[in-house]
Amino acid sequence: MSGVAPNLTPRDRQVVRGLWDGLSPKEVAGGLGCSHQAIKDHMRRIRNKNGARSTIALLRRCLQAGVLTP
Repeated sequence: MSGVAPNLTPRDRQVVRGLWDGLSPKEVAGGLGCSHQAIKDHMRRIRNKNGARSTIALLRRCLQAGVLTP
């Protein structure tokens, strides 16, 4: 799993970046102009297409691949 760049669209990156920055899904939704449920659904799809069981696992994968920086 490490070293493999996550499959992320530009919108996926916006959502993941918001969560990485410490925002709640509700706060990410407000910033992107969509519903809280839309963000939750979007995160589920992002995790599924990248084989991550949790948001933390997805964030760790993004960090390891250099998609996110500390």
